[in-house]
Amino acid sequence: MRVMGRIGVAGRLGALVVLFVLGLFAMKQMAMLTFEGAAIETKESELTHLTDVAMSIVRGYHALEQAGEMTREDAQAEAGRVISALRFEGDNYYFITDMDHNMVAHGANPTLNGRNLTDFSDPNGTLLFQDIVNSVRDGTPGTVWYMWAPPGAQEGAEPIDKISVVQPFEPWNWVVGTGAYLLNIEAVQAEVNADLLSTMSVVSVASVLLAALITYSVTYPLSKLTKRMSALSEGDTDGDVPFSNDK
Repeated sequence: MRVMGRIGVAGRLGALVVLFVLGLFAMKQMAMLTFEGAAIETKESELTHLTDVAMSIVRGYHALEQAGEMTREDAQAEAGRVISALRFEGDNYYFITDMDHNMVAHGANPTLNGRNLTDFSDPNGTLLFQDIVNSVRDGTPGTVWYMWAPPGAQEGAEPIDKISVVQPFEPWNWVVGTGAYLLNIEAVQAEVNADLLSTMSVVSVASVLLAALITYSVTYPLSKLTKRMSALSEGDTDGDVPFSNDK
C-alpha cells in the first residue's frame, strides 16, 4: 500500500494499461496454441478420411482377387496404379509400402518403387518407414511425423515437415498412407497470428490513448486546484477557484 501511495494517478493508470496489454498478448499466445492444436487435429482427421478412400480401392481389388476375377499380382498392380494416380489439394499424393519396409507404390516418386527403405532416414535421423510400419502393427491407423521433399521439388531440395496417416491392409501385408506438409498449416497460422496481432495493436494503442485522456482529465484539474490551494495558503484570496460551479 505504501508503494501504491507513492505512485501518482498517471502511474496507476499506466500500470493498468500495461497489465491490460500484457493480458491481451498472453491471450493471443493461448489462442494460437489452441488454434495450432485444432489445426493439426483437423488435418489428421482429414488425412484419415483420405486414406479411407484409398483403402476402399484396395479392398475392391482384393474382392476381385477373392472372386477369382484377377490374380493377386494383377489386383495388387492395378490397385497400386490407381492409388498412385490419386491427387488432392494440388500435388498431394498417396503411397503404399509393405510391412517389410519395401515401397510398393509411390505417387510422387516412382523410382522408389521396389526399394527396401528399412534404413531410410530424414534429415532429423527419423527412420520414417520403420515408424510407418510400427504405427500400424496393432492393426489400427497410425500417424507419423517426418521430413520429406515436396512434390516437384528439384533434386537435393531441402525436405520440410510432414504429417502422414497410414492404415494397414493385412491380407496383402500392405500399409497405405498419405500426408500433408505442415508448411501449409503454418502459413494459415501465420495469417491468423498477423490478424490477431493487428487487432491487438489497434486495441492497445486505443487503450493507451484513452488512458492518457483519462489521466489528463483527472490530473489537470487536480494540478490547478493544488496550485490554487497553495496560493490561498500564502494569502492570495482574490484568485478564482478553478472548476468551481459558479465560474
